[in-house]
Amino acid sequence: MANMTSARSQEPYDRARELLKANKLAEAFAAYEDLARAGDVQCQIYVAWMLHEGQGVPRDTERALGWFERAATL
Repeated sequence: MANMTSARSQEPYDRARELLKANKLAEAFAAYEDLARAGDVQCQIYVAWMLHEGQGVPRDTERALGWFERAATL
């Protein structure tokens, strides 16, 4: 079956990636976190990494671990 992902559904991912590339880390974190909360595993990993490294948000290893665990269980 062909990939049914529409250009519209790809927009949030593209926006988050572009924000990250532009070093707008706080905005990128918020964009990835929205997608992560919606259940996107890859975005959960990005959120966990950003929390662990303090990229765009204060470093929070406990929250990072929570996101890593969440991603691992899906």
